[in-house]
Amino acid sequence: MSADVPLIEREALRPRRNRISFAPGELLFFLFVLTLGGFLRFYHLGQVVFWGDDPIHQVRNAYQPLSFVLAHNNQTALSTIVVHFLLAFRPVEFMARLGSAIFGVLTIFAVYALGKRFFSRGEATIAATFVAVSPFLIKYSQYARAYALFAFLSLLSLYFFYEGLKGSSKRAWPLYSLCTGLAVYNHLVACLILVGYAAFVGFLWLERRFLVRKRASPPSKDEIPLKKFFLWTAAFLAVDALLYVLNPDVLDFLLGSAQKAVSQPAGYRISLLWINAILKEQIAPYFNIFYGLSLALILIGAVASLKSHFRQTMLFLFYILIPFVAFIAINPRETNYLSAFRFFIFILPVILLMVARGIIVLCRLGASALSRFKIKRSPLFETATAVTLTVLMASGFFANLKPYYTMFWRLNRLQIDPPVADYLRHNVKSDALIYFDEFPMSTLNTIVNPLTKDLRYEDAAAMIRDHVVPGQGENDLLFYNLSWEEFNGFIAGRDVDLWVVTKLDNAGRRALRQELPKHTDIMDAQVGETAVLRIHMPGDSAAEKLLKASELLVGLPVDARRLKHYHLLAAKAKLMVRDAKEGLAELKAFDEIRLRPSDPLIPRKQFVERILDRIFGLSDSLLFSLDQERLLYEIRSLLFWHGNRLLREGRPDQALSIYLECLKRGNDWNDVFLEKVPLLLEELARRRLSEEEATLCRKAVAMDSRRPEFHFALAKLVGRQGNFISAQEEYGKAFAPVVLASSFARDLEHEPAWAILWENEGAWRLCFLARNDTRFSGTLKATAAFREVKKFGFQNNDLVRFAGGTMSFGISAGPGSTETIAFRIPRSSTLTIDIHVNGESTPRKILLLPGGRVPDRIPFSVSASSRR
Repeated sequence: MSADVPLIEREALRPRRNRISFAPGELLFFLFVLTLGGFLRFYHLGQVVFWGDDPIHQVRNAYQPLSFVLAHNNQTALSTIVVHFLLAFRPVEFMARLGSAIFGVLTIFAVYALGKRFFSRGEATIAATFVAVSPFLIKYSQYARAYALFAFLSLLSLYFFYEGLKGSSKRAWPLYSLCTGLAVYNHLVACLILVGYAAFVGFLWLERRFLVRKRASPPSKDEIPLKKFFLWTAAFLAVDALLYVLNPDVLDFLLGSAQKAVSQPAGYRISLLWINAILKEQIAPYFNIFYGLSLALILIGAVASLKSHFRQTMLFLFYILIPFVAFIAINPRETNYLSAFRFFIFILPVILLMVARGIIVLCRLGASALSRFKIKRSPLFETATAVTLTVLMASGFFANLKPYYTMFWRLNRLQIDPPVADYLRHNVKSDALIYFDEFPMSTLNTIVNPLTKDLRYEDAAAMIRDHVVPGQGENDLLFYNLSWEEFNGFIAGRDVDLWVVTKLDNAGRRALRQELPKHTDIMDAQVGETAVLRIHMPGDSAAEKLLKASELLVGLPVDARRLKHYHLLAAKAKLMVRDAKEGLAELKAFDEIRLRPSDPLIPRKQFVERILDRIFGLSDSLLFSLDQERLLYEIRSLLFWHGNRLLREGRPDQALSIYLECLKRGNDWNDVFLEKVPLLLEELARRRLSEEEATLCRKAVAMDSRRPEFHFALAKLVGRQGNFISAQEEYGKAFAPVVLASSFARDLEHEPAWAILWENEGAWRLCFLARNDTRFSGTLKATAAFREVKKFGFQNNDLVRFAGGTMSFGISAGPGSTETIAFRIPRSSTLTIDIHVNGESTPRKILLLPGGRVPDRIPFSVSASSRR
């Protein structure tokens, strides 16, 4: 190969212009794609309440003077600086996200330019379409942090890195340095891209060094521009280091990344599963078929391109894979792992470009196959096929937007009437909890912070600041929503003010005026049709103030929908600060209110909302039920907390009634409840509460019929009652498909303690039953390693330890309890078992199924291969 051949060949070896140009008709389609992408990024941009960590990690910091921003920006300096200048304008919600939305739209341009440069117009246009409708990219284009800018700058960096290697432009390396330097200054994770670049340059060097044979002349020194790459990379890294040197957040991030995560499992299988989870979340989290199609198209495109676009494809693969490998090798702390889904947003546009490449390759293969079989086809066959596949895949990607559309655009919107917003800006002077009683804000735990320019660094990430200096005149306000866990853990017990904003008719306003004189700790203002209340109550918690508000609102003459919700709010508050019985009474009042078809569920919808609601299949009743579900989740959480408290206090019958009330209102806590069942059964049996015990057994079996310990418990219960026929049936379900003797249930009652061993489809179970308090201990040894070891029904003093082919255990069983160890061993192995009951070696207390055989001695051996 001659030394003057370019490092990366141009497609078809013909000169190409760097500027973006469009074929006839292509411009119109691209404008449509750009308009669609812009609409999806700007829709409700200023109406979605802040969520996640964007309000306290960027917006609040960006509001401060520039000197503060440069020193404190959570290692996302460039984005924070952009937001800082945008926040000079209002409203805060819109301006804080404006930069992300703009860069999200520019990413569509960038992926088009990259696709056209690497492949052709077809791949570029299809990839731009996918980027325009990608739910993950739309979501982070409405997120007031660095990720949309990160994706945009990363694409520019990749584009100019490619141009620099080609040597087709003198400006390529300076622009590469500028874009990559800005990407690193925007987010430190961009350093992972450099690892991919370095690996690719190393690959090119190895290829030229060892794979290229019979050169016509010696290789030129400039053939691989190593010097330019390293010099321009070192230049921007030096500048970034100077800019970041005074930022303590950067040091914290780097030190945290250097700290190995002790809770993350090791092994290549776990790493591959984790990478798969990230890709699925980014591409199509809710529709496996489109995720699978995407991976298949990527594979087709990559394999087919290794011949015609070898180095371009290898660059993409290095860009996608090496950052994952580097991140896994670092194995950073837990918080960085949890953020990895958005950290790798820079990879998604390139992945979508490879999906587009797969579509083009597939269409060409189809056309080639038809030609080979001499089947007539239209000249537009390839184009029509590509358009069809593009529309299909774009529709699949867009369908994954439904959860974001539902939970944020429809159920996370904040629309405050301008007069009310002005009143709040003039009067909210400290951090507080705020309650809006209109859909969809009524079920949310919303914080309101006055934005001031004297933020202390130690308060930057605090949800509630204790020392906010009141400002004169009006404040910009920061509204953001908390999850129930955050509210319950950090806010409910705090002494902060509660603001209530409720729109009332004349009758409601009169009733409120009559009631307020009784409450001297509540200040009110009437702003048009809206009443704004401030509940001060120094010394009382936010939960107690929420209870005060709910009791006041329940007495107002309002429509059935709002009254129903007020009772649910009162139930939440009473479960937090009072006895469970009062909360249950409010839940009963909630259940008794029946909404009529004529009752309004949600406010009148806008034209676009009506269309999108129909596209995503969202009716008014469904939206209302989803809105209520958010508060019902909090109710279930509180009910379960009360059940745990009653169980600890030795009142299992009352705990069971609370648990069942919790489960009646949703299945969020099913798995946690099932883990409580053994302890509940034991407590109920000790107190001889047979009726409650039977209720619990049947509930547990109905919830998970595959768990044999629940069938054991029910069998033992009905066996004690003398119903051996039903007991036999339940034991049969527990041991299925093992066939039991007809007298098994009756015979089992003759011995007060049993350790039962059986195998079912390669899974072994060792179950411990006892009528009285009994201690089982022992060792299991297998000629192969134990796999998939699981424990069921274990109490605090029960333990199982295993390593390789050795397992030891110590278990306390008693009335109402059933402890089980499940495990797998290869069929070719042998299992040796040594079990002691209350310290004694007694084989007659051990039962082997099928057949009900009792071993002759301890220890004894069982061959896995013989028990098929």
